[in-house]
Amino acid sequence: MRWIFAGVPLVALSAYFGWAYLTLYQLDQALRDQDVAVLNELVDWDSVGYRLEEDLHGLFGGPGEDSDEDLSVTEALLGLFSNLLVGPIADFYASPEGLAYLLNAQIILENPQELLDAEFPEELSWYDHISVAYPTGPASFRAHIVYPENEQRALNGNPLVLELWFRDFHWQLAAVDLPLDALQTDLDGDK
Repeated sequence: MRWIFAGVPLVALSAYFGWAYLTLYQLDQALRDQDVAVLNELVDWDSVGYRLEEDLHGLFGGPGEDSDEDLSVTEALLGLFSNLLVGPIADFYASPEGLAYLLNAQIILENPQELLDAEFPEELSWYDHISVAYPTGPASFRAHIVYPENEQRALNGNPLVLELWFRDFHWQLAAVDLPLDALQTDLDGDK
């Protein structure tokens, strides 16, 4: 009888976090099927866009840097350019098509014009590259997507981190954390 009382919470906890894995699978299927209605249920677009905007400002050097430092004219122009560029890029990646590109590690930063012409990528393989997924709290879950370094991807073997939060009685993708060091190295190499 004691085993039943000890096993019930373990089964309930396993089912709860197993649901997060199921959400990742459903997200993969919705992206493959280009099912925007399902994606709208599985993704908190505002939260994803906000987090991407923060990451991109960190990458391009926008708001959030120390304001006590004297900026050169070049740095000030770069900050202004960052403010103009980051919004549209974050808005694109916080959309069904953009999320498909982002999760597939086909990150477009050099030519923003490409964002306007982008459609769903033909091949999606991000789900196969989840290296680790784990709970980070009672209502949060993380999954790391790692592509091998030999593939021609923007991440260079660094993880793209997905954060799922439990809200409104279901798991939702709430953030995609970019590996800023890898992207900065990639941008510096293009100069």
